[in-house]
Order: sequence, then structure tokens, then C-alpha cells
Amino acid sequence: MKEIFIESIDWSNSILVDTRSSGEFETGHIDGAISLPILDNEQRAKVGVCYKKYGQEKAIELGLDLVGNRFLDIYKTLKKIEKQNKTIVIYCARGGMRSGTVVSLMESLNINCFRLVGGYKGYRNYVLSTLEDLDFYNFIAINGYTGSGKTEILKMLEKDGFLTIDFEEKATHAGSVFGKIPFDGEKTTQQQFENRVASVLYRAREIYGDKKKLTFFVEAEGRRVGDNVFPKNFYEKIKNAKTILIELPFDERVKRVLKEYPPTHRFFKEALTQLKELLGGELFKKVLNLYDSGEYYSLISELLKYYDKKYAHSIDAKKEQIVAKYSGSIDEIFKSIKEERLQWILAK
Repeated sequence: MKEIFIESIDWSNSILVDTRSSGEFETGHIDGAISLPILDNEQRAKVGVCYKKYGQEKAIELGLDLVGNRFLDIYKTLKKIEKQNKTIVIYCARGGMRSGTVVSLMESLNINCFRLVGGYKGYRNYVLSTLEDLDFYNFIAINGYTGSGKTEILKMLEKDGFLTIDFEEKATHAGSVFGKIPFDGEKTTQQQFENRVASVLYRAREIYGDKKKLTFFVEAEGRRVGDNVFPKNFYEKIKNAKTILIELPFDERVKRVLKEYPPTHRFFKEALTQLKELLGGELFKKVLNLYDSGEYYSLISELLKYYDKKYAHSIDAKKEQIVAKYSGSIDEIFKSIKEERLQWILAK
């Protein structure tokens, strides 16, 4: 049976196939992997109970009985994947029975594939060690008040070939109480958040090499993004990063927030009510009345004034880390960052 270690995978030329149940896959999986479960959630639970009661042999027999024609579907799917001329890597929880069975059977049917040694558990160890590899990467943090277009600038940099990590995209949450609006309520588990972030790092390492310290553009973030939390040492790198401050006119920021967080969205009022205690009775009553009367520009203006006061202190606290300030249009800011890249990357 052909086997491969996680450190040896050619990420740009491989397809990862997850043979675990859909429930296991949803909790966390190798970033970019395809779900091709041998057993569904209920079947897996039955095999687990059988194993505990009657031992491994009976559990194997039950598993084989439950699989039935599932191997035919797996074969057909892998046959299609094989046409992409990429390395097929099969994994399960620990690189044991499920992935081994699939690889052995597929090899007998002339489908070339590899079993991932250590399975998903081994991958998770690789992810955590990657996030702790503090000597491998640096960050440049893009900061600014709410509505400054930080995410848009980050995407423009990525499109232009700069190394970036969009933490909010990885967490499917934009950070504040309104943060699930841009992602329409999609949730990401802690494991998958870590997997997605680490994936950017180890794929970049594959391209640029282990010995090169890479600089990634990121947004300035708190320790938590939605329900997800940065590992402690990883967050310290973000918190202490050199910082670019973006400054957009207040009116433009209001318009951007109206577009990105439309008050007509089904989650908006729910999020607004969560601010009741923070805003205080008088201000909360004011913004709620503006919401109910459809005066959305005035509503967002009041909220931005509140958030500006809240973030002024945190921005001021990072003034020693600020290596550049940019104002103007988003396009002008992007052009300035691009042209002056070396200057502030090397700034002390």
C-alpha cells in the first residue's frame, strides 16, 4: 500500500479525499479536501457501539455489512478525480482502517492513490505546529475605523500577488456583533478556522521555501473573530505587527457600511438589540427609532460615532507600530501601499 506523510504532500498538485463521516468532516477537515465518507453518521455510531461491546472483529464485520454498495460510488468518484492527473491522497481519522481499506481496494482496481500516514489527527498536529512556527512568518496589519475598506484593500493586494490572510473570510465572520451579516450567518468551527489559516501558511511555505521569512498582509483583529479564537502566540504576532492606518472620510465610511451591512438584512435588528447595554438606554432608543423609521443613513452615522470612540483608544495604543498612514480613495490607498511596500516592510 502506498503511503505519504503530511510534510511530503505537494499541495498544488494533490487532491485530498476524506473518508470519515460527514459529521467528522463538518467539525474539521483538511482545507480543500473532498468528503467521500465510507459510513454516514448513524452507521459510524453503530460501529462504535459494536466495537465497545463486542470488540474490533465484530465491529469490522458490521462496518463491511453497512458499507454495502458504497464502494461502487467511491470507485466511480475516484475514477473521475483520477482524470485530473493529480496525486490522490486518502485519509481518515488516524490513517487506519477506513483510509487503508479504500486505498487497498482502489489499488486493486488500478486507481493510483496514497494513504495519509496519521490521518486527520496527524494533519491537526501539523496545523498547530505551523501556527506556532513563529520564525517563519511576519504580519503587516491594516487598521482603520469601521467602514474604512480594510477588507477590500486586502483583497486588492491578494489579487495583485501580495501574500495575505483574510481572517474574517476564514472565520466566516466580520468580527463585530454585526459580523455574521456579510456571510449570511455561516458558521465555522474552531478547528476549521485554524485549518484554513494554517493552509495559507504551509502552502506559501511550499512555494517560497522553509528558509524564507514571509510577510503577510492581514487586518488588525482582536483575539476573537466571531466564535473563533486565535492561538495565543499566533495572536501576539498580529497584535504586535507593524501597522498601516487607513483613513477614509466619514461620509464614505457610512456609505460603505450601508452596503456591507445593509439594515434590511435579516440579522441586522438581532445584532442591533445586542448593543442595548453597551449603547445605553438613550442612544439605543435613538438608533432603534431610526431603524424602525427606515432612516438608515442616520442610523449608521450614529453607530459609527459610537464605534469610532470605542476604537480610537485601540488605534492610539498602536501608534508606535504605525509605519504608514494613507487617505483618499480606496484605489489611491491601494496604489500607495503597493508603491511604498518595501519602505514600510523594512521600517523599524
